[in-house]
Amino acid sequence: NCFDLLVDISRQTVLPDTLGLYKFGMILPRNLHYALVCPFEMVSEHRFLETVSVNHGNLVSIFRDERDALAWLKGPPESHPGPD
Repeated sequence: NCFDLLVDISRQTVLPDTLGLYKFGMILPRNLHYALVCPFEMVSEHRFLETVSVNHGNLVSIFRDERDALAWLKGPPESHPGPD
């Protein structure tokens, strides 16, 4: 079974508006770990998506570097704070 997802959006040039990010954060399937690698200049916007997703029971974290994202996904469960 696969529960860990690395999503590389580091080449993203267009960002959805705040409502679009909110809606996307609410519809992510649950019980998965999402590590999003995003462009440096869009980190703060994606932190909003991360917050919305976590508030709705998902396990999402934003990274600027694929290596850090993979380390987070491969880490022990206690390194993935999230819903019970």
